[in-house]
Amino acid sequence: YGSREIIVITSALATCDPGDILGETLPRLLHAGIRVSAVSLQAELHICKKLAEVTGGLAGVCMDSRHLRDLVMGHAIPPPVVNTSKADDGETTTAHNGRNHNHTMICEFVTMGFPSRDGGDVPTLVHSTGGSNDN
Repeated sequence: YGSREIIVITSALATCDPGDILGETLPRLLHAGIRVSAVSLQAELHICKKLAEVTGGLAGVCMDSRHLRDLVMGHAIPPPVVNTSKADDGETTTAHNGRNHNHTMICEFVTMGFPSRDGGDVPTLVHSTGGSNDN
């Protein structure tokens, strides 16, 4: 399956948002089923943490280079498929990490593969400088 994700890596101490992120952008992200995660190099930003919480993403502040690697590589593992259920009022809710959200994550199988190289009658040339200094 595939999922839609945005990973924000920032080193800012503050933001100057050009628009209404929580009022305009957040509903569009939820409607499109996009999960937002944030990795901060210096300080936790409220807007990044809020986007991550509401969309089901993760937010973290790295403490050193090893922790930064762990935070970024933590996004390389595909997220688990979450269970969806109908609430008493008929609204679909999603249980994720013990929290209920008013959005669902729909996972669909997508055909994936690796490109194949077709051999032709015309020879191909490959040029590489190889980093050698032949001065």
